[in-house]
Amino acid sequence: MMAVKLYTHKVTISDKRRKNKKRVGVLKKGMSKDALSQVFNLYYRDQVRALYRTVSREK
Repeated sequence: MMAVKLYTHKVTISDKRRKNKKRVGVLKKGMSKDALSQVFNLYYRDQVRALYRTVSREK
């Protein structure tokens, strides 16, 4: 026989605040703006440039 859950857990503002604070803290510690721009330049810059050129030619 399976147990039935008879209660619901309500998420409070402090729970949401705690989760957001953890998320922001991890993002700040793990990734700086310089690192993000380096990753963008390394992987996506040429692709975005080519896409922009293609779209601007069609207009």
